[in-house]
Amino acid sequence: MSISTKNQVRVRIAPSPTGPLHLGTTRTALFNWLFARHHKGTFILRIEDTDLERSDPQYEAEIIEGLKWLGITWDEFYRQSERLETYEKCLKKLLDEQKAYYCYCAEEELDAEKQGQIKKGLSPKYNGKCRNGKPPAKTSPGLIRFKMPEETITFHDLIRGEIKFDMRLVGDIAIAKPLKH
Repeated sequence: MSISTKNQVRVRIAPSPTGPLHLGTTRTALFNWLFARHHKGTFILRIEDTDLERSDPQYEAEIIEGLKWLGITWDEFYRQSERLETYEKCLKKLLDEQKAYYCYCAEEELDAEKQGQIKKGLSPKYNGKCRNGKPPAKTSPGLIRFKMPEETITFHDLIRGEIKFDMRLVGDIAIAKPLKH
C-alpha cells in the first residue's frame, strides 16, 4: 500500500500468470481493494507477465475471472510486457543518475556467496562488488542493481506506526535484466 505525496491512495495487486489465482494474492487484492475504496483511491491490476517461459494467457484469464467473481474491480489495468519501453526509460534514468548500476557477477559466484552467508547464519545479500567498480573486460552484465541507501530509513506505516529499517541489511537489489543497447 502506498500514499503519494498528494495524499491520493494508489494501490495495486500484481499477480504473475504462472498459475491460478491463489489465496495469498486474493487476500492482498481484497485488502488493497478495500483500502482504495475506503479512501476513494485507485486500485490497479498489474499482470506480471514478463516471465515469458512460465506465463500463460489461460492463467491470466483465470486470475481476472476469479477477481471479478469475488467482486473485486480495478480502476487501471496494465500488463508488464506492454510497458517495457516505459521501464527502459526509467532504468536508463536510474543508470544515468548513478542510482543503479550493471552487475557483472556470474550467477555461480552469487550463489556461492549466498550459500556462504547462509552457512554463517547471515541473511543473504549482495556484497556490492560491482557497485562502484569498472566492468571487467569482455564480460557481459548479468543484471541491473539498484543502489540501496546505506543508512537507516524511517517511515510511517498506517498499521504498524513508525518503522525504522537499516538498509545495510538488504544490500543492492536486482531490478532488471540489462538494457538492450
